[in-house]
Amino acid sequence: MADILLNTKKHVEALLTKELDPNYLYHNLRHTQRVVKSTKELSKACALSDKEVEVLEIAAWFHDTGYTIETKNHEKNSCIMAAEFLEKNGYDPELTSKVSQYIMATEKNAVPTSLEEKIIRDADASHFAQKSYLETSELLREELRLLNIADYTYKDWVDINIKMLGNQHRYYTDCAKELGKKKRMITLTNLSKKKNR
Repeated sequence: MADILLNTKKHVEALLTKELDPNYLYHNLRHTQRVVKSTKELSKACALSDKEVEVLEIAAWFHDTGYTIETKNHEKNSCIMAAEFLEKNGYDPELTSKVSQYIMATEKNAVPTSLEEKIIRDADASHFAQKSYLETSELLREELRLLNIADYTYKDWVDINIKMLGNQHRYYTDCAKELGKKKRMITLTNLSKKKNR
């Protein structure tokens, strides 16, 4: 377990450091490291086996590597990159298939069904329940502008975030629901204050 996780970590860190467009201010190594950390925390809280944690952690490391190729379909590209790496490292093909399944659970409109899918989905959105949410959100807004995807005014961005946190986003695991609900309400309050300035 330790070898494949260490090799995965080193491989993804090198990939995102050397090959990712610097305009990805949000979807970068720091985001990936946060998702990995949250995945481990939620996996522990949900009492997954060591093997389940290993597969999920590999998926967390690879989930956004597809951005090194293109923004569109980055999850599918992430799956291809993970499969190629894992095959070279002699990883079990059945487990590699699960890695891809978990990566695809992070797709924007995907609805997770298994506990592992729910964990990685919640981990990918863990910034919603962190004190640094407002700063992190600003990085995403700037990333979208730099990549010519969207150019939101500050006011529009605050409105989008209030709407998303208020009634669009949801957590899937009980652990994330408990942890995130209170912190999300604090973030919503802070956003509302900014809107009314």
